[in-house]
Amino acid sequence: MALIRVVGTSSIVSIAVALTARPAQNSSVPRPRKDRLMMIRTLALLLSALAGTVAVTSNATAQQRMREPAQLGFRVCNQTANEIDVAKALNIGATDGRGQIIVSEGWYRLAGGTCLFLWPGRLEYRYYLVYAQNRVTNREWAGTIPICVSREPFTIRSDACGEQYYQRMFIDVNTGDEKNLFTYYFRQGG
Repeated sequence: MALIRVVGTSSIVSIAVALTARPAQNSSVPRPRKDRLMMIRTLALLLSALAGTVAVTSNATAQQRMREPAQLGFRVCNQTANEIDVAKALNIGATDGRGQIIVSEGWYRLAGGTCLFLWPGRLEYRYYLVYAQNRVTNREWAGTIPICVSREPFTIRSDACGEQYYQRMFIDVNTGDEKNLFTYYFRQGG
């Protein structure tokens, strides 16, 4: 499509140049006033068409950019005034002979009023698990899925907790058919 626009634009410019150019053998002969007026009108019409083509092309490009998200991934936003700690988990669909492998990671500090990509890039899964807590107020955003966590920063690849870990109830977030960008909000009241 872009090639057609470029060729079309070049054709308009070529026509405009051809109309304004004088033949070499008659360069000393002035053109009649009517011819010049018609040439100027034609040139103005062609330049107007060229400007319209550029405007339409620019507008289409801007609309296309608006449809594409600036960044891809699963993002969480803290809509509270306080800092919270966030943990994430994902059932990767693999098993280790005893059960499914759940990969959990934490803690991500998230200031009030900010957002963070927990899983950058295109969304590969439909379900993602999140949990958040405010250690100062003892507020937590919990769900119904038990996942292993630690008091210190962690990455755990198991669905069974060892002695050094404990469970928190994670929220099961269904992203539906979204493949580009999904945002989950930790809100003040809910």
